[in-house]
Amino acid sequence: MRTYCESLSDEIVVSKVLWSLPSNFDHVVAAIELSKDLYKYSFDELVGSLLAHEVRINRPFDKAEEKAFQMKGDTNKIKQEY
Repeated sequence: MRTYCESLSDEIVVSKVLWSLPSNFDHVVAAIELSKDLYKYSFDELVGSLLAHEVRINRPFDKAEEKAFQMKGDTNKIKQEY
């Protein structure tokens, strides 16, 4: 729209982008609308937020099992003591 010399404020561009996002971004859109002043929120900030969210969703999950407490040594000795 800007290429055709139509003047658009960042507010209009941000709101149009938020409306055009797929439904799996609904919670992100709601969070942005509630926490940010859309009159002052720039398009670049929006893109940064959306990219950060997308990276977080698409990050590879570690296949290694995470444990709160890890034991070192031979666990068979511990089992034998009990």
